[in-house]
Amino acid sequence: MQFRRAESIVAVRLEPGEEVFTALTEAVKQVHLSQGFVVSGIGHLHKVKLGYFIGGGEYAFKEFPEGGELLSLAGNLASKEGQPFFHLHAVFARDDYSLFGGHLGAATVDVTLEVMLQEVGGAARMHRKPDEATGLHALVIK
Repeated sequence: MQFRRAESIVAVRLEPGEEVFTALTEAVKQVHLSQGFVVSGIGHLHKVKLGYFIGGGEYAFKEFPEGGELLSLAGNLASKEGQPFFHLHAVFARDDYSLFGGHLGAATVDVTLEVMLQEVGGAARMHRKPDEATGLHALVIK
């Protein structure tokens, strides 16, 4: 993994075999980034697990072992129970140019993953807490 912070931007490049959530969490801990959003994310991943929200705090997950070319990674970073927590959505392309995507539950870098993160600073504070209406750990912005 390579990463560098330049003021409010953090650039991260993950290597083959790295688990996406584990590596990104380690990078933001090391550069002391606690809240922000994903500006861009591209690469090639495999062992992908995607979810679709079905209500009641539950996701239906499906695995895509072969993965694909990551066309778009979007989401945010906030704290959950005092730890960094990424909420990510992804869109992938297959070699036949078909697309698939959803809530990213897990993935491993196959070739590379390049991610740009933007810090949310100032007086804003973002964290997640249980929401009775949805059953999710909802984003709270103060």
